[in-house]
Amino acid sequence: MPVVVPQPRRSVQVGLPQVGAEDLVLDVAVQRLYETVFGALGESEERSRRAAELSRQIALLARDGLGNGALKPGD
Repeated sequence: MPVVVPQPRRSVQVGLPQVGAEDLVLDVAVQRLYETVFGALGESEERSRRAAELSRQIALLARDGLGNGALKPGD
């Protein structure tokens, strides 16, 4: 059986347009809009985390209450 020696892969360079720093600068009004939207998204994520944590705490309290007799099924 012949021994197969893998050949090294060759990288291929694709001609991409050059982008300068000046091409990456957004208008101040657009930057503020992004800031507002990202801020609102962050607040929404934090509220979701808080709601999930409160739900977890409610479930733990209900489980404890059922276990120690403070709650009865159907309460």
